[in-house]
Amino acid sequence: MILPTEFQKFNSALRTLVLCLCFGIASVALFLGIAIHFFVFKRDEHGLILLSLSFLALLLDIGITWILRSFVQRTFAQVFIAVSGAILIGVVLVSVAIWRGHWIELVSGIFRSTATTR
Repeated sequence: MILPTEFQKFNSALRTLVLCLCFGIASVALFLGIAIHFFVFKRDEHGLILLSLSFLALLLDIGITWILRSFVQRTFAQVFIAVSGAILIGVVLVSVAIWRGHWIELVSGIFRSTATTR
């Protein structure tokens, strides 16, 4: 028989695992959407892929906010902003992990190309 305290520990561990997975998936989805836009298509030919990945990241962002909102005792908007910032930091970390030594060159090239095209 599972005691209430053991169930709470299991529930807390499961919630933490789900939140970590959601943060990771949202960060990777947003990174892939940005990377596909800048490096694969370079135009709006396949905007549906970018839109789908961005929508997935937004849905996960809202889900994480919904879960965390009751535990941190803040408003939905405050938690949403914090979670969105954490996902953006995750996107940067994913890009650093994937591009490793070429990250600074690649990011400076992106900023140069966007500055000259707009």
